[in-house]
Amino acid sequence: MSEVKEHTHAHNSSSQPFNTLLTGVILGATLTYLFTTESGKKIREELLKEGSKLLENMGNEIDLANKKAEESKEKLVEEVGQKKKEIEEEIHEVAAEVKKDIKTIRNDISDIPEEIPHQVEEIQKKGRRFLFYKKNTTHQSEIKIQFYQFIPKIK
Repeated sequence: MSEVKEHTHAHNSSSQPFNTLLTGVILGATLTYLFTTESGKKIREELLKEGSKLLENMGNEIDLANKKAEESKEKLVEEVGQKKKEIEEEIHEVAAEVKKDIKTIRNDISDIPEEIPHQVEEIQKKGRRFLFYKKNTTHQSEIKIQFYQFIPKIK
C-alpha cells in the first residue's frame, strides 16, 4: 500500500512541472497570436477597449457609491441635529416646569413658619383653659394640686 502512495506522489510531482509547462505554452501562444497576427491585433484592441470601459464604469460606480455615502452621511447628520434640538427643547420645557413647581413649593412652605407660632399660641390657650378656667371636678382638682405641687420643685 505504501508503494501505491509513493507512486501516486511521484506521479503528482512529475505532473506539476508538466502542468506549468502546458500553461506557459498556452499563454505564450495566445500572446503571440494577439501581438503578431492581424486578427489578434483586432481582438487585442477590442479587449483593451472593453477593459478600459470596464475600468471607467468601475470608477463611475465608485464615484456614485461615494456620492450616496456622502448624501447618507449628510442626511444622518441633519437628522441627529434635529433630534438634538428636539431633546434640548424638551429639556428646557421640563426645566421650566420644575422651576415652576419649586416656586410653588417654596410659597407653600413659606406660609408654614408663619402659622407655627399661631398654632403654639392656640395650644397654650387650650392648656391654660384646661388648668385654670374650667370648673373643677374632683379629678381635675387633684391633677391641678399635683401640678402646683410639682411646679415649686422645678424652680
